Amino acid sequence: SLTLLSCRAEIETGVSLETALDKWRGLHFRRKAAANKALRLWSGERLTQAISRLDAAMLQTRQNSQLAQALTARIILQVANM
Repeated sequence: SLTLLSCRAEIETGVSLETALDKWRGLHFRRKAAANKALRLWSGERLTQAISRLDAAMLQTRQNSQLAQALTARIILQVANM
């Protein structure tokens, strides 16, 4: 998600989507279409919000391992509905 955010930031400064994807080191060619779609759908602000929510959820699951499965399901739904 952080790599996606850094590519989105480049795009928002004027770099083309294709150029940003070409700079993405380690991006497998089979995942390029999915990354392309994600970069078109997610703004930098929404990615930042999603990353913050995921970080908070990760902390919650570590603090209360008995609820980890429920907390994980909840954050997945929250991010999907963003």
